[in-house]
Amino acid sequence: MLNVDVVSLVCKQLEYGTYRALNRSFRSREDLDHRKGLLSLCLTSKVFLEPALNVLWRTLSSVEPLLSVLPETIDLNGKKMIVEQIAPSSWDRLRYYTSRVRTFADDGSTNYGLAPGSLIFFLTNSISDATLPLLVSLPSDIPRSRAFACPSCFWTLRLGRLPVYEPDLVKSLACLPKLSSLSLTLLSNGTVDYDGIQNGFPSLKHLSIEGSTADLHDFLNIISPSMLQELSLIWNAHPSITEAIGVTTLLPRLSTLRSLTIDDMTPFFPETFDQLSQLRELSYCSPLVLTDEITATIASSWSHIEILSFTAVMWSDVPLVSSLTHFARGCPNLRYLRYPIEVSVSPTGAAPPPTPFIHPLQDFVCSAQGDVSDPLSLTLGLHQIFPGLKSVNGDGDRWDEVQAILQSFHFIVAQNRHFI
Repeated sequence: MLNVDVVSLVCKQLEYGTYRALNRSFRSREDLDHRKGLLSLCLTSKVFLEPALNVLWRTLSSVEPLLSVLPETIDLNGKKMIVEQIAPSSWDRLRYYTSRVRTFADDGSTNYGLAPGSLIFFLTNSISDATLPLLVSLPSDIPRSRAFACPSCFWTLRLGRLPVYEPDLVKSLACLPKLSSLSLTLLSNGTVDYDGIQNGFPSLKHLSIEGSTADLHDFLNIISPSMLQELSLIWNAHPSITEAIGVTTLLPRLSTLRSLTIDDMTPFFPETFDQLSQLRELSYCSPLVLTDEITATIASSWSHIEILSFTAVMWSDVPLVSSLTHFARGCPNLRYLRYPIEVSVSPTGAAPPPTPFIHPLQDFVCSAQGDVSDPLSLTLGLHQIFPGLKSVNGDGDRWDEVQAILQSFHFIVAQNRHFI
């Protein structure tokens, strides 16, 4: 009798080809043979049955194989359709196969026409990574033990925009003990129930959420404050300043936050941001009125920042290149900076004083629109402030000249060091 470990290794040799066979664009005849080979092993002997099934079902890119095991489905115009209530025995049959699935990835390119509900109820506690786009509502007739209450081992969950929500959607997600990454788009119809949720999402480290001001506020209020490291906030409608303040005042409670992205918010700089002293990455996509004084405030707020992105409103003046000195002094770990500076007017006066140390910034992008009027003076100013700067770019003409001059500066410096 063959050793089970040996059988598992034999099946594992066919796993990569079996995975490639899911992609109709890139699969080869050999990939299809690998998949057929696993099926043949399943039918050959009970010794091969379990190891071969585990590999065969480990990764799915379509829900069709799952639907195919249900007798309650039919083929209608080339699509699998559930046409009647799923019997308990069918649920057991479905769970027999889904318990082997570890990864489910669906790019949403196919419409499966699931009559009673969503793809989510096919998932079990075995799945660690799932991409679920454009889901429909959870079917009310599906037992909760087989819906969200079941997948307790979720690590990553990405939910697209759902047309309809069950009221307990967030409550169900908040109870997943191992969920570490969540991407969620909420509707603005007030159907989601947040009552009774305290310190939910105990393992959540990465969150991307889009919704109304009320939903963003309620969601941030229920998250466990000691785990979240990366947060992306997207408003589905421009909030008023009062509404935006109501949401951003909750951010300081997230003491472990390291990365923050804010999009589609009213253009104002929240005072609470300076309390996020541990931020490493900040991307503020809404345009702001930025001055030299505000630049100094921004630079002094995050001494640990490594990646920083801001943009300015089109109708206001933008800081001069000398304002970037604040970042050289206040952000010693900054590696990437996207910030607006004045480039369309030739600078007057002396160049900014040189930074007395090699600042780690290597990439600078000017987020202000406009053509560079004096590439040499601009490059000299940037090089004085950030001696280690390697790459520059912007939204306008002649930035290629700035990049070329910067490379010449580095060449001259290298040559001088060589002859010293």
